[in-house]
Amino acid sequence: MSAARLRVKVENKAVVDLDCSWKLRMFIENNSGAGTAPDKWEEVTLYGNGNADIPLISDLEIRVNNNCGTPLESNFRSFTDVNEVLNIIEEMVPQIIVPAGACTAGGTKNVNGPGSYLTNYDEFSFDVDIRFKPDFNYNPGIYKLNIRFRLEEVN
Repeated sequence: MSAARLRVKVENKAVVDLDCSWKLRMFIENNSGAGTAPDKWEEVTLYGNGNADIPLISDLEIRVNNNCGTPLESNFRSFTDVNEVLNIIEEMVPQIIVPAGACTAGGTKNVNGPGSYLTNYDEFSFDVDIRFKPDFNYNPGIYKLNIRFRLEEVN
């Protein structure tokens, strides 16, 4: 658990923009441009001999959560291929700015205004949990998968 921790700091411009909003997304890359199938891990090195099955991306389960219940999905989930995106903080339509400090005991979803993990830790810190599904049965080797996070301003 807590394989990674994201700490976000969103500052408003020098001229305050009342519509300052952001979104946070996670996606997976497996070097598919080099021929890796979109639903498999990239094979770097295979140990031993024989035919090996390459691990599937869906064998990996990921959960992103924080103390405020901010992420839209708080359960473990799998990706089927590299085309899927996990919206941790999603762009709200119509745009609604949920300001820092809105975290309550029950959890306020989608806090997306200016703020910082330094002053509002529960809202702007995210724990990333990663696990493999049981019965992971592949030949030994080195396989690679990149997990990327993108923090974007919403206009």
